[in-house]
Amino acid sequence: LNIVNAAKYHPLGQRGVCVAVKPAQYGKIFGPDYFDKMNKKTCLIAMLESTKGCENIEEIVAVEGIDVIFIGPTDLSQSLGVAGEVDHPKVEQHILEIANIAKKSGISLGIHIYNIEDREEIDLRIEQGFQLFTVMLDTALFYKACTQVLNVVRTQ
Repeated sequence: LNIVNAAKYHPLGQRGVCVAVKPAQYGKIFGPDYFDKMNKKTCLIAMLESTKGCENIEEIVAVEGIDVIFIGPTDLSQSLGVAGEVDHPKVEQHILEIANIAKKSGISLGIHIYNIEDREEIDLRIEQGFQLFTVMLDTALFYKACTQVLNVVRTQ
């Protein structure tokens, strides 16, 4: 319940109020309509990355206000004792269990995909009911771009 309390405005939560932000047109829009609108627009994503999260998945999906369960396979693999082995059967078993419980509860699913070129994984995750994907990391994308530029410069 703390997650909803921190992410939503009154009456759903107690999120800190600052209307000097773009959605409030930097203070121009203020009042009950603004808070109601922002509560409706806020997508609350609960990250599940540990065995403790897996053990408590039923309670997590029962929290009203959570829109997405997002699985972090690398941290989950570490928590399961197979650090970095995101394809390990233990990890995949937990991912499937989480996915099935989240789907039954009507909560959307998200997961990190490491290789956007791996069409098999993408198709598998879609088949399993995943709707939200993150790919790579901003730092990895930046590193890849810099490496490409450096390779061009070095061959000149």
